[in-house]
Amino acid sequence: MNNLEELKDWQKKYGFRKAEQKLSVVYSGKAYSKTRDLIANCPLEIGWNMVVKNSDEGFVVEDIVVYPQRVTPSYISVDVDHYGLWKATLDDDTDMHLFGHGHSHVDMATFPSVVDEKQQRDEIMMKKKGFYLFQIWNKRGDINSFFYDLDRKLYYESEDINLKIIVSNEKQNAFVAEAMRNVNTGRRNTSYEAGEKV
Repeated sequence: MNNLEELKDWQKKYGFRKAEQKLSVVYSGKAYSKTRDLIANCPLEIGWNMVVKNSDEGFVVEDIVVYPQRVTPSYISVDVDHYGLWKATLDDDTDMHLFGHGHSHVDMATFPSVVDEKQQRDEIMMKKKGFYLFQIWNKRGDINSFFYDLDRKLYYESEDINLKIIVSNEKQNAFVAEAMRNVNTGRRNTSYEAGEKV
């Protein structure tokens, strides 16, 4: 059984069904320019949380924030020693709307790995209600999206999502410099990886 088959089995086991209608996700200019510049300036994988709100236009990614993490060319793990302190610095509106996770696969394809799929399952099991957006990007601009509507037990894949990006040419150098302070390029975190004690 491959990764995608395992994910589909998990979705079925927990009562999720594939949506029949399209879903609209809009990236604000600020969120897009931050994501674009972060990926362009990081030679390793990097992860971020998305500030996502439901609106008349659909689901809007208003902003992104980079959490403390340890990264390699092909792996990200949450830096649990610093995550709680970092999260406490977020304003209430940002913290209340962290309904998405994205990460880069640098120059690789945006197909989800076993770790990516486990992270999806773990996040959904913790959330229990509302919605959650997962995305994998690469430097070529490819984006693979997964969206879960937990209240209606629906899931959407890239082909089910109308992704609208409001292009912004604004450079995000200060954001990237600040974000990179949360990135440790050392060894993997030995206390937590993709939701599991190791």
